[in-house]
Amino acid sequence: MTPMPKTLISQAQLRKQLRQFDRSALHAMLGRALEQLSDEQLCTVVADYLRPEDLRPDDDEPTTFAGEVLDFHQRSVRGEYYESFDYNSRNYHGQSAGTAGFIAEFTRLLERCVVASNSGAEASAEFALLFDLMDKIDECNDDIVFFADEGGAWQLYVDWRVVVPAWCTCLAKTTTAQGFADAVLNLIQNHARCQRDELVAVAASVGTPEQRAALAARG
Repeated sequence: MTPMPKTLISQAQLRKQLRQFDRSALHAMLGRALEQLSDEQLCTVVADYLRPEDLRPDDDEPTTFAGEVLDFHQRSVRGEYYESFDYNSRNYHGQSAGTAGFIAEFTRLLERCVVASNSGAEASAEFALLFDLMDKIDECNDDIVFFADEGGAWQLYVDWRVVVPAWCTCLAKTTTAQGFADAVLNLIQNHARCQRDELVAVAASVGTPEQRAALAARG
């Protein structure tokens, strides 16, 4: 009799670990899980909590990935995710529902940009919109999202070692050598200075010879 294969993940251990995560991480993982389910499975999952008839698409709901990112950008700039809360020395690491929702949706869309780029699709405009939200958060000129402690785009915890090569693959196809170098160095300066040398090397490995030369010339 062939033995049953060992389970890779213990659900008991998973539930124990999940209790330690903040809202945004839980939202992001839930989003990943839901994307793997069929409509029938989704109905089973939400049946005791939500009415499936209330979950039908709206008439104005985006039908393309580009539309999703643009819609998210517009809603963010309008402040739809901005939700503050009274914080003190005990709960200043907490997140409002709006903050958790923003981080989860930002993370989901950025991951989809990476997947699209790695599969050969064009995602330059989508990357640019998401990076623009990061810039706006750091400029503090718009109420994009509320952070109780040391607010900034760094709290989105972007894995630049994954994002930069995917983004540069798109960027290399759509810009000049100087434009490539400027965009790469500006992004790193604004959001990933401590990884500068590593990320410049990654970008150079993706760019054309002319783009590599432009990067090298900037030091």
